[in-house]
Amino acid sequence: MRLNEWFISPQGEGPQMGVRSLFIRLSGCNLNCHMCDSKYASLHTNVSRAELLKTIKQAYGKGVRNVVWTGGEPSLQIADIKDTIASCPIDMTHSIETNGEVVFGTTAFDLVVVSPKDREHNNDEEFCDLLNRWVLVEPQVVFKPVVDIHNINWWMKWVKDHPGIRVYFMPMTPQDEDMIPEHNRMVKMIIRKMDEYGINGAVSPRLHVIYKVR
Repeated sequence: MRLNEWFISPQGEGPQMGVRSLFIRLSGCNLNCHMCDSKYASLHTNVSRAELLKTIKQAYGKGVRNVVWTGGEPSLQIADIKDTIASCPIDMTHSIETNGEVVFGTTAFDLVVVSPKDREHNNDEEFCDLLNRWVLVEPQVVFKPVVDIHNINWWMKWVKDHPGIRVYFMPMTPQDEDMIPEHNRMVKMIIRKMDEYGINGAVSPRLHVIYKVR
């Protein structure tokens, strides 16, 4: 498997915010987003599933019970991920964070976080078709769109048209030292917009940005 890095940290975003987790960052992606915070994900070390399983069991021995498969784009190695999960301790939970471009079977995962990336302000039919395919799959799927002032109204309208989905709006964060004021401003904007559109959603502040932890 193409592994970029692994580390233990509280989950900073989405429905598992605050949960101590083992993050397994796999290398490679099918997109090239300007706002990506995983710019080193193209670097990798080839590891066997046995080696990776050893790392997971070591984390288990330290009390970690949740694994987050991320990237890059982990769905590019989905078969290896599922084979590894099948050999993990049965009381571990597994979540996967994906850009949603590749639709895959989700039954191996306790949580699937679809974080679609901006495509021409999110207004093309292909993008909508992609989102709609995820709307129809298993209930463990949640959406975590990254929003900014340019696309927030589009996302609010789309979510309002799909009232059955679970969504966590995450603020776009500038990649600089003074990111917290902009992060907080966007969090407040998301809260106002959910109220304006009457949406049953959630805002997902980014704990690792606020507290400068991994």
